[in-house]
Amino acid sequence: MNAAGTITHGGSRRSGLTLVELLAVIAIIGVLVGLLLPAVQSARESARRSQCSNRLRQLATAVLQYENANAMFPPGGLVWSGAPHSQADWQWQVIQPGTELNSWGWQYFILPHMEEMKLFEDGAIQASETPATAQRGLRIESRGTNYLRCPSDSAAGTYKASWTNYAASAGPQFAQNAYPGCNAPWNASYMNRPSDLGYASSNPYTQIPNRVSDVRGLFSAVVTGSGNPNGNVRITAGAVPDGLSNTLLLGETVPGENRFWHSASSAWQQYHCSNVISTVIGLNLATPQRPGDGAWIPNCAQFGDYLWGNWGMSTGFKSKHPGGLVFAFGDGAVRFMSETINHDTVQLLGCRHDRRPVSPTEL
Repeated sequence: MNAAGTITHGGSRRSGLTLVELLAVIAIIGVLVGLLLPAVQSARESARRSQCSNRLRQLATAVLQYENANAMFPPGGLVWSGAPHSQADWQWQVIQPGTELNSWGWQYFILPHMEEMKLFEDGAIQASETPATAQRGLRIESRGTNYLRCPSDSAAGTYKASWTNYAASAGPQFAQNAYPGCNAPWNASYMNRPSDLGYASSNPYTQIPNRVSDVRGLFSAVVTGSGNPNGNVRITAGAVPDGLSNTLLLGETVPGENRFWHSASSAWQQYHCSNVISTVIGLNLATPQRPGDGAWIPNCAQFGDYLWGNWGMSTGFKSKHPGGLVFAFGDGAVRFMSETINHDTVQLLGCRHDRRPVSPTEL
């Protein structure tokens, strides 16, 4: 022992932590990590949601620029009708059955307003094509842009380049029914509510409307049907008596949980219930493809109704953000909406002419 009272052995000084002290330090570090990790994860998700909101705002701004230039909102989807028209007259909304893949979707029409003129030109009817043979969006389905994806969708890295997390709102239009053998409550509950929500039953939103009054929201998805002489339906800003600031324009979706995206769709085409979505279906419904579930025939008897192949569940607005999703309104404003919001309110926000406007500031 030296004068300071420190025990020495062979002239060397020993110092360090005992096993108990080391375990205590490790425990403290673990507690600190446990406290900090949720905060870090929350900050990262906040940044991802902010980036997602900015992309949706960018798309909404382009839609409004299109409306200003063309005095109408872009069509939800357009394909060859077989009816006589010129190449410049793309504003027809009737189709020849079997040509859905050779279509244009609403995101194609706003490409010039997104500074993507080359992509727009490549998807147009080419000089060597006729309207009947034109590929339209099919020609550019392998090409994407940097604004199509929500960064919170971790599966986006497995998507085709032209898949998108952003869809247009059809409002409370008659939605896709449940796949045979499966269940979905949404149409029965929300498709016909004239007394309390201000709108009556409509044709399915995947069918061609005859009149503007047939369209509940700001977009009509034109996907199925044949020659319709009254199909040239245009939704204008003046046809929104509830007010653009009170009406849903665009929202989020998860293409990896919707079978129609796996079928044949892209941001530049409109195939069934992919790029235009009814508000009738519940928000943020997780509908994965489960192991052992049929690729085209969902096994609801074994796995339940929340499957990607059950159209009546999988084709709604949804996101990978905890607790809700982001919507853009008709005035370009972007807001986060809780997944627990009263679904009646969602229909009032989706319908452009129910005469029961709900201010988004009240959400």
